[in-house]
Amino acid sequence: MGGQNEIIANEEFAASLPPPKMWMFQALGLLLLKELIALNFVQESLLVVGQGEQRRSVEDIQVLLHSIAYKNLPALLQHPELGNILFDTGYSEHFFTATKFFPNRIYRWIAPVTFQNNKSAKTQLLTDFGIKAEEVNYIIISHFHGDHIGGLRDFTNAQFICTKKAYQHFEKFPKFIAFSKGYLKHLLPADFNQRCLFIEDEFEKKNGDLFSENWFWKEAGICFINLPGHARGQIGIQFYSDGGSGKGPFFLVADAAWCIQNIVKNIPPPPIIKLFIDDYTALKKTIQSLTDFHKLNPDTKLIISHCKETLSNYIPQLQSKHV
Repeated sequence: MGGQNEIIANEEFAASLPPPKMWMFQALGLLLLKELIALNFVQESLLVVGQGEQRRSVEDIQVLLHSIAYKNLPALLQHPELGNILFDTGYSEHFFTATKFFPNRIYRWIAPVTFQNNKSAKTQLLTDFGIKAEEVNYIIISHFHGDHIGGLRDFTNAQFICTKKAYQHFEKFPKFIAFSKGYLKHLLPADFNQRCLFIEDEFEKKNGDLFSENWFWKEAGICFINLPGHARGQIGIQFYSDGGSGKGPFFLVADAAWCIQNIVKNIPPPPIIKLFIDDYTALKKTIQSLTDFHKLNPDTKLIISHCKETLSNYIPQLQSKHV
């Protein structure tokens, strides 16, 4: 029967489980949440935020927007010396391979995805910009949830940049329960370790007043910001882009908040999400820090991975496509 090789014997499976703490309850909580918020993920087209008119550390940013009931936001940054840099990858056909069999199939039941292969980051880069997958030099991974790393296997030459804390947390869970944390082990390339750069080891650490840990990639003009709570070791990035609707300072905050009102009004998501995020107390502190940052830096464009409102504000195409 197909998929038998994906499922270990019952006794081996039982032996591989950690003490029966939260993972089963987390899966149950996610199933309940599916009924409450009716998630449906739909892959959408590539949209352009802005193109650089003057030479900057980051010349332009082009956003690969995946429109979903919750939207998902990978982004392409093109640097004059470092080349093509992706921030996350969104979904790809690999997601469906990874969730074909139980127990990972539960992930797809919880967050059903409507996907067309021509909407993958790999295909859109080639079709819309003439960029081949092997021409992507770096992929910055905000965190290891499946909707953010679904396309990693498509980029065979890229170096991966992430926090060691995020990767170690991803690695510690056996693949048969990792889905309960939003992790799909099958999405990682086999040579991930050989191509990975850990932020804590490779980049200069900067202490900040608002965020506990920052690191600076001097050559790229990109600052990595520690944004804990939603996922262990999650980071966002700050940089400057020039030209078009993408002109000015940007702060891509990944899943540090679910919508801009979380930040503007300092309102954390409801406590029920404790069931499936990493650390609710840390999440509330991160949102407080983002609120303070927004008050001090109102001109910085805060881009939240799953917030239609913020994307509509900074990407004019959305206002006509998603109303």
